[in-house]
Amino acid sequence: MAYYDGISDIIKNYIDIGSYENLKYSRTNLNKIIKWTSSKYNEFTKDEVIQDLVARINLYASVIWRYRCGSYAEGNHNRGKSYVLYIKDYDNIFIICIYEPKNIKVYKLEVD
Repeated sequence: MAYYDGISDIIKNYIDIGSYENLKYSRTNLNKIIKWTSSKYNEFTKDEVIQDLVARINLYASVIWRYRCGSYAEGNHNRGKSYVLYIKDYDNIFIICIYEPKNIKVYKLEVD
């Protein structure tokens, strides 16, 4: 997990033009959209990442944070996945799922 500031292009291309899907904020829904590998080289487990997401979202502090996982086996063409938590303010909380360079999904979380 790391602070990530290279999100400006993603924000411009997806968030600013409304190219995202609304998703009710819940641990269950986060678990559905986060695809995490079981590689022993990952720093964190999927459950730890979801716990961190929940903690950061519940703080409502403005943040851009990246989570990465992948497959590190030699010859494997899986380049890994990145997830970016972008909290602009209470009404604008996004999860950007970068499954592959051309397979990006953006969710706007609906928080009660």
